[in-house]
Amino acid sequence: PGFTNPLARHLCKKLCILPDKTAPFQYIHEDDLVDIMYHLMKKRKKGIYNLAADGTMTFDEMIRILGGYPLKMPTRLLWPLNNLMWRLRLSSMTEFPSPCLNMIRYPWIVSNAKVKKELGYRFRYTTREAFEDFARYVKSSGHLRA
Repeated sequence: PGFTNPLARHLCKKLCILPDKTAPFQYIHEDDLVDIMYHLMKKRKKGIYNLAADGTMTFDEMIRILGGYPLKMPTRLLWPLNNLMWRLRLSSMTEFPSPCLNMIRYPWIVSNAKVKKELGYRFRYTTREAFEDFARYVKSSGHLRA
């Protein structure tokens, strides 16, 4: 639960600015990830496996769980504003250039059916439970809070 990256830091802001249209997102808990990697190596499995827990979450849900408030902006306004903030290195608004906004607007959702079928794996955490564990860590440690 204690990871950090630009998206995690952005979601932890009290006022989190987002594009007006966002898509659902998936997570995997680090315990499930390590467990799956162990089983793949132990069984000498080869190939590509999509690793994401069951379920999805919206960015509004994630921000509210973290105690923040989502502020939606039309993309046609957010894109140039974000570009300006990025160039000025104003991390209070953004830590990523505008093209990265597409990750929030159009994330891909994967199927975890192959890892379930071939390994017989049962995820211990859903996407929501993995994110809630991250939120507990943030709230208890104060880590990442903007």
